Amino acid sequence: MTTPATLYTPEEGQPTAKLRYINSYYKVTSLRRLDLQSCASSPRWEVAAQFRTSLIPFSLPEKVESDVEMIGSSPDEEHNIREMVIQTDEPFVFVADQYESPSPTAMTTKCQVFGVFQPAEGGQYEMVYEADVMKCAVRIRRLSEADDGEIIRTPEGSFRTLDLGERYRYVESEETLASVCSSLSR
Repeated sequence: MTTPATLYTPEEGQPTAKLRYINSYYKVTSLRRLDLQSCASSPRWEVAAQFRTSLIPFSLPEKVESDVEMIGSSPDEEHNIREMVIQTDEPFVFVADQYESPSPTAMTTKCQVFGVFQPAEGGQYEMVYEADVMKCAVRIRRLSEADDGEIIRTPEGSFRTLDLGERYRYVESEETLASVCSSLSR
């Protein structure tokens, strides 16, 4: 049986970095982190960020004010941005996905990106989830600030997507979790 996803909270006292997750899709999407310690026994996802819309057509996700100070943070509440603290003592293994709601009681997966990167302690990163009707992608860039205050976005060299074969997978299934865990050793 699959263990349901829990909310991701970095362990106290562990080295950390900051991550800004940008959802360019403006629909129901999520970012989940794999608890690597759970791979040995009962793998599970932890929810790092979620964007939900109401059942009203064309509605935007709820606005959220960030409490994480990052380079280039907006002082305003944002529909499509979530900023968070993440641990750096192990790779950040994730799935970013989007959903469509064909009815008020059903959600179907539209597009998924499984990936991994190794954040550096004290680093600041921006992960952009982009989706359209046919495909989705994730870009991860390390953030820094020039002397003149300009934000510098450098592609993160440790980022790679995980090829799990099939196009769409049930993220919470034991098979998917086992595939993700085993793909990390390749």
